Amino acid sequence: MSLLLCLIVFGSLAARATAVPARTHSSRKASSFTLRWGNTARRGPYPVAQGIRSVQVDGPDGHTPSLDDLESLQYHHHTRVAIAGNGRIWVAYSGAMRREGESGMITEVKSSRDGLHWSAPTVVVAPPSPFDGKLNAGRRISYPRALVRWHHRLYLVAAIDQANGYGCCTNEQGEALVAARLYASGRVGTPFRVSRAPYLPLRGSPGYRYHRLAGPALFEAADSFGTWGGSAPGQPPSAWTGYGIAADGTTMVEPNAIRLSRHPDLLFRLWRDEGRDASDPARSGEYRLYRSVSRDEGRSWSPAIPTDIPNSPSETTLLRLHDGQIAVIGNALDRPEAADARDPLYLALFDGATGKLRSVHAVRQNLGSVPFADGNVCGPQGKPCGASYPGAAEYHGHIYVSYSIDKQQIWLSIVPESALGHEGTGERR
Repeated sequence: MSLLLCLIVFGSLAARATAVPARTHSSRKASSFTLRWGNTARRGPYPVAQGIRSVQVDGPDGHTPSLDDLESLQYHHHTRVAIAGNGRIWVAYSGAMRREGESGMITEVKSSRDGLHWSAPTVVVAPPSPFDGKLNAGRRISYPRALVRWHHRLYLVAAIDQANGYGCCTNEQGEALVAARLYASGRVGTPFRVSRAPYLPLRGSPGYRYHRLAGPALFEAADSFGTWGGSAPGQPPSAWTGYGIAADGTTMVEPNAIRLSRHPDLLFRLWRDEGRDASDPARSGEYRLYRSVSRDEGRSWSPAIPTDIPNSPSETTLLRLHDGQIAVIGNALDRPEAADARDPLYLALFDGATGKLRSVHAVRQNLGSVPFADGNVCGPQGKPCGASYPGAAEYHGHIYVSYSIDKQQIWLSIVPESALGHEGTGERR
């Protein structure tokens, strides 16, 4: 049996296959599938899901930021969440001294058996360049890209990028994808490389050996279903997807993909429109998420075209539920330059067959500003305030949503599916 047949990705129904699926009439029809927002309000407030439980996972403890005291770090963002077979909850996120994209930005994880009591943070990707808070060109940063299963084992795959521009998220160059096993006991395994290209660590930073057995399968899953990491347009290309260019020339970022339940050979992906986040607010009706479809297990994708789902000023996460419905979690964009543009964090349910919107609920709403860490502000002086950059997983009739608040705190909300207008009965693998 192929290694890929043993791989299960959160949000997918079945393992990835090695052969290119036959292109049937039904798959051609499904390749035009899209999600439809319709006439629902583009911005909250939305009704809050009943019975939701929210808990803080990590956040600054008020001490001077230091790598020796991970709880002191003032920047936390880029979240992913998964549930292990024994019910252990894993939340992965990025961490830095004070600001996004600082030199040496790390990837860390915490775990919990009950969602209330959390382990100490564990570093998965150590600083890939000096952890000094600087924004110099040529620095390296990391963030979690995907949580995937292989041979019934859970792995975190993280990305290492070289950042060449001042500030965050400009002119990145993909350097490596690194994975570590997350054990049912709460232990984190030794990191290893899953990208084939040689990786030359900077002086004082660790290198990672390529894993010939697990590498190909974990790489393909992280490429198709992962979100952060990879080369920006104009940079030397990486083998994994980072940015994209839509059919109309729009620059797109932060892809999120799922497998369509009625056509398991098909993948459906949403993209964030990066180019219009700071455009004229009067044109907000033009801002949309983009979608593309793959009919060959992610080897190629259709040209990305806009949906009618409001674009987001942050990442938007996709999750296919056990009953076939599709959950979209993100921030609806109405006023792209507003201080609270990342509020509320919504959870929308779409019909898995027709793509029509069925309901929208708020996961977090009306948070306002929580500025308690200097150098990391939200509001008019910085990024929009609110809950953003969500991860999502389904487990025993609940949707687990991880997110950051104002890029400082990491939170987890557990949403009963029964509160969303339908009964969820299964566990999404």
